[in-house]
Amino acid sequence: MGKISEKIKGSFKTAVRVVRRFNADSSMITAGALSFYFLMSILPLSLLGLSVLGYVMGSKRAAVSAVTSLGRIGEIFPEGSVDVESILQALISGRGIFGGLGIIFLIWFSASVFYTVEVAVNKIFRTGKRRGFFHRTVIVYFFMLVAGGMLILSIAVTFVATIVSDFSLSLFSINPAEIPLLWNLLFSLVPPMLMMLMFTIIYRVGPTSKVGWGSAFKGGLAAGILWEISRRLFGWYISNLALYNKLYGALGTLVAIFVWLFYSSSIFLVGAEYAAVLNERREKKNARAGTDVDNNINFAE
Repeated sequence: MGKISEKIKGSFKTAVRVVRRFNADSSMITAGALSFYFLMSILPLSLLGLSVLGYVMGSKRAAVSAVTSLGRIGEIFPEGSVDVESILQALISGRGIFGGLGIIFLIWFSASVFYTVEVAVNKIFRTGKRRGFFHRTVIVYFFMLVAGGMLILSIAVTFVATIVSDFSLSLFSINPAEIPLLWNLLFSLVPPMLMMLMFTIIYRVGPTSKVGWGSAFKGGLAAGILWEISRRLFGWYISNLALYNKLYGALGTLVAIFVWLFYSSSIFLVGAEYAAVLNERREKKNARAGTDVDNNINFAE
């Protein structure tokens, strides 16, 4: 009982410190900035992604069908908050407006949100130094590749799962038709697991100072769990209680998206604060012990 009590007390102290740092860093304001830049980047990011996928598939409309039917891209938004397929089809219909801007402009404009992410992460980790322009640009576009890789991986995993399920194929000697509940559970875990992985990579690579993989993983895991819980709760709220359409009319969907992006940004920053707290404790322990250990997965540290 003594050890359990100490762990609970340690976890509580860690949570309090994370909240205090979150407030001290004015992270609510940072979350608002991230939400704005992400909202402004959705259009060029979507156009860029559809352009690349459409080139591979030979048709942008085929790309839309693949993303919406297989990629489950809508799962990054709460259920009922946004009709992803309608938005993507609208982008395809108006693609001529943006065609002349070119792929380079889309890549440059899409990077704005990731520049903001890099600044926010370094502020939270108290790095005290800035990257040069070239180094920072490389990191920002690496973040873009990670985000794109997560989407492609989600599409690939979902594609395989759909084929296996529709044709009653066996995967690793297991027939999904015989265990539908377990199969659906595993299937639904893909989006949050990919979010956890993306958060972990950003927490590890984003700061200019050294961050242990253990600290980054714990922060990513915590943020991923909070993100999935919030996504489901916000989806229920949108479906049952929200009055965005009544209050804002045609702008209701846009407001709902912005609110969700704000919640997601706040969760991302909370995870970064948690990883920063654990990383600082790791550095202090290593300084006292004269080692560099980051393998003990202890969330109360």
